[in-house]
Amino acid sequence: MKKILFLSSVLGMSLFIFINSGCGKPSHNDGNAPGALVKLEEAQKSATDKFNLKKVVSSELRSLTKEERAHLTNEQKNLTPVYYVIKGENNEGNEVTVYISSNSVKDHFSIP
Repeated sequence: MKKILFLSSVLGMSLFIFINSGCGKPSHNDGNAPGALVKLEEAQKSATDKFNLKKVVSSELRSLTKEERAHLTNEQKNLTPVYYVIKGENNEGNEVTVYISSNSVKDHFSIP
């Protein structure tokens, strides 16, 4: 009987510690967490404003390819290679691909 009581108290205490130790709780996402600093909506608005896009066809967040990196300035090459790639149509009806950095809307370029 003492053994059962002892084992149940050990099991109860272990369960109590597990529940209250933070296991299984989502981590708090603070400002220093990794990830995109620019939201998709901000990138699309920047692309629309800066490159006169009248229609956004597609958007994705990804690392630049080797060919796309060739279009970066020397300063941009030292920054993150993760960009929003936004394909759209400009006011003249031409298809344009716009690249907006995931860290700053000030860092952008396009490939016609």
